[in-house]
Amino acid sequence: MLFRSSAAGVDVLAVDVPGRDEASRLDVAPLLRRMLDETKSGYDLILIDSPPLLASSQAWAICSVVPRMVLVAESGRTRREVLHRAQKDLAQAKVAVLGSVLNKQDRYIPRWLYRMLAS
Repeated sequence: MLFRSSAAGVDVLAVDVPGRDEASRLDVAPLLRRMLDETKSGYDLILIDSPPLLASSQAWAICSVVPRMVLVAESGRTRREVLHRAQKDLAQAKVAVLGSVLNKQDRYIPRWLYRMLAS
């Protein structure tokens, strides 16, 4: 199902993989590969959101299709050892990590100062 975003030039494709058991969700790789092959010529950049890497075989199925990724970690919740393991596993799978994002980070500086620094 394709949705047009309010942002110009941004489309959102919501894909619900049928089946609740993990075995049926592993079939996401061929579906994703076919979808990317059919749509990549129409886009400069395609972002794919996946479940947590170390908690889902579906995420690894997605990694088998995409050559590069951005690793997202939740501040205060994701342990350093878990990130190191994810990076090691991705390197072994030959998936390039372009960078990482630390989300839900507490700000230790006043909002007004943060806004000034960010602009």
